[in-house]
Amino acid sequence: HSPLIEQQVLTDFINEGHLDRHIRRMRSFYEQKRKLVVAALQKSFDGRIEILGDNAGINVLIRLQTDVSDEDLVALARTRGVGIVSTRAFYSGAGQTGEFLLNYGGISDAAIEAGILRLQDCVDSR
Repeated sequence: HSPLIEQQVLTDFINEGHLDRHIRRMRSFYEQKRKLVVAALQKSFDGRIEILGDNAGINVLIRLQTDVSDEDLVALARTRGVGIVSTRAFYSGAGQTGEFLLNYGGISDAAIEAGILRLQDCVDSR
């Protein structure tokens, strides 16, 4: 059984429009954060990057032009405190090389910019 008091509070929260306001606020917040990520990526990788996918959510999908293998880049980035995921893990076949997923949901603006510079250093170090 679900607790009735919590259900009533949630019902009031939704009916009074608080959930809609929260969703609008979060969409705006993450839209601005995504713009920061995309601008920093484009500046750091200057024509060596393609931003893929929709302008929504808390992830950005990128395709990098690099000679570093996906596995090596993910491992090297991890040693420098940058978490990226190769999309090859999501394909049953070979998948696209140089394609990565970056999550920026819980990261400050300053940490995003610093992380992208460290990622650029990883790509350029080879």
